[in-house]
Amino acid sequence: MAQKKKKNSAAKGKKKNTKGNASSKLSKADAAAKSGSRSKGTAKKGKNSKSGAKRSASAPKKTSAAAAKKQTSAKNTIPDKSKKTTAAKKAVISIVVIAAAVTLGILTRIYLKNAFYYKDHFFEGTVINGTDCSLMTVEEAEQTIQNTLSDYTFTFTDHEGRSSTVTAPEICVTYTDDGEVDQLMETQEYLKWAFRENDREVYNVTSGYTYSKDALDAWISALPCLNDGVPPTDAYLHEKEDTFWEIIPETYGDQLDPEIVRASITQAVDEGRPSSDLADLDCFYKPSVYSDDAELVAFVETTNAEIERQIRRNAIIEDITDVELLFSSYADKVYLNQELLKGMLEDDENGDPVISKDMVTAWVRKWAEDRGFVNETNLFVTHGGKLVYVGYGPYGGWSLDVDATAERTYEAVVNKENGVLFPVTVDGEGNRQKDSSYVEINILKQTMWYYKDGKQLVETPVVTGDPTKGMDTPTDGVWAIYQKSMYYTLRGPRYSDGTYEYITPVDYWMPFNGQIGIHDMQTRTEFGGQIYMGSGSHGCVNTPYENAEIIYQNAYVGTPVVIHS
Repeated sequence: MAQKKKKNSAAKGKKKNTKGNASSKLSKADAAAKSGSRSKGTAKKGKNSKSGAKRSASAPKKTSAAAAKKQTSAKNTIPDKSKKTTAAKKAVISIVVIAAAVTLGILTRIYLKNAFYYKDHFFEGTVINGTDCSLMTVEEAEQTIQNTLSDYTFTFTDHEGRSSTVTAPEICVTYTDDGEVDQLMETQEYLKWAFRENDREVYNVTSGYTYSKDALDAWISALPCLNDGVPPTDAYLHEKEDTFWEIIPETYGDQLDPEIVRASITQAVDEGRPSSDLADLDCFYKPSVYSDDAELVAFVETTNAEIERQIRRNAIIEDITDVELLFSSYADKVYLNQELLKGMLEDDENGDPVISKDMVTAWVRKWAEDRGFVNETNLFVTHGGKLVYVGYGPYGGWSLDVDATAERTYEAVVNKENGVLFPVTVDGEGNRQKDSSYVEINILKQTMWYYKDGKQLVETPVVTGDPTKGMDTPTDGVWAIYQKSMYYTLRGPRYSDGTYEYITPVDYWMPFNGQIGIHDMQTRTEFGGQIYMGSGSHGCVNTPYENAEIIYQNAYVGTPVVIHS
């Protein structure tokens, strides 16, 4: 011990001597530097001195070897500031590099230590089948999972908020080690423990324990939500009162599909989840047909379009057939009405219904043929439009122009000229009756008309022959005015004594059938009506004066006189 102390004190002494030597060396160097400085100062001073300059100029400068050596030594001992700064910087950099390397090494050691810890320990926040397995080994995690299985419960909440719970014993839950937890550990990237995206890792292994499927199915089947609810209805077609169609939308109801619910609950139990909620499921029965179904939409659009088209078509038909024409003849009366016209339609270029001219022509022709009018030459169209037979006179009547009558009928239908249809009749030369000049007398109506070139000049009441006395005016024939006389005296049959049954002077006399003719009758104050029955003429046509005058002034000899009853 004493020896050790001696050695130490010797060493200390040696160190002190070393220090002393260094101090003395530094003192010598300082002294030399100071001496050099003074020499320099002296030299400088002498250089500036005039006398010194002169001396220097006159005598050569002599420097001894010792003096030169001192000067060199003094130069070398002057400190260089830039060299000192560079050395200091290098020292700082070296210190920083060494400190960084040491720190990196320490951090790397810490990181690797934690990484190797997580090689067989689960990360913080790891949850397996609902059990927190943070920082546990596989064995510890499996044991913890096994311990929690006996307390496992599963709760299901339906769409009405009703909750139903089943426990582990009720479905016979048993833990089995199938390597799932080991697999999770193997896939854990322990070297990336500090770079995890989530602080919580949740795993639901699909095995690791078993349970009774039958028991779970029985529990699911008894859930209240699977035994009530309103089923959905499909969208369907409905015909409205206005005959248009519409789509009645589907309804969803609230009846659950048990297979979807069963699959969802089974998956949740397989994964060890503690609960599930219908809010997370799309498990209601759905309609199979929706209101936007292509077939339904197409049917409604097509059908309604057709109905609209038909309504429009029907409106057109109702309008264009709203006509009633009377075909009056001595044979019968026939009406060409809406019911018949609806069968005489065709479509125009736009697809709209129009009256078919060909069909109208065919109908008129059949009407004429069925009544024997086609080849008849003793026809006449009365003032009222009736086609009558006038074949009992000396002259022929007119023939029916079927095509012209059909044309006139078509025009009347198209123009909706309701009323009597006047057939078109022509004479043997093709001249139309309505453009001719003639006298017409209607015995029943006791009326006479006169037409000149188709224009009516006279319509007047008359008194014809008295049928009650056997003096009827001949009827249903065509005669012609064969004489025109003014201021003529009419005489009846002559008695044996030379007198006459009657003597009647007239101003206008126009005979057409022997002594039967048209004349004025100034002794009558009334004409027409039923006067002819009992107070009629002897067969002539008694006419008011002014009308007899018009006829006399315009008619020509040969003017037809048509009489009908």
